[in-house]
Amino acid sequence: MLLGGYHLREEMVVARGEEIMTALTPEYSMHIYEMMARLGIEPGDGALPRLSLRYATALGRCEDCRSKKACQDWLECAPAMVNFAPDFCPNADVLFELQYDQVGPRWVN
Repeated sequence: MLLGGYHLREEMVVARGEEIMTALTPEYSMHIYEMMARLGIEPGDGALPRLSLRYATALGRCEDCRSKKACQDWLECAPAMVNFAPDFCPNADVLFELQYDQVGPRWVN
């Protein structure tokens, strides 16, 4: 099914012999949220007008990424917190900008 430019798959659950549609889920694997968590980026900041385009760009790049397997492998092995996205990530530049421009207190030495 194509909805708003996204390919979606209907998830079906069988209960008491009847199929029930539970949700529409993306056919692609989105690792962007886990990557953001590892980098200390707050996903809620995407609601801010000055950051929303960067978040939308990151989501689109992740959707179209050809390194999903490498990303999944990296996320499985990487520490809980990292300073930079891996070199293969097409979002490395956007994620760096989001880290730098985050809302909230900053540590200064």
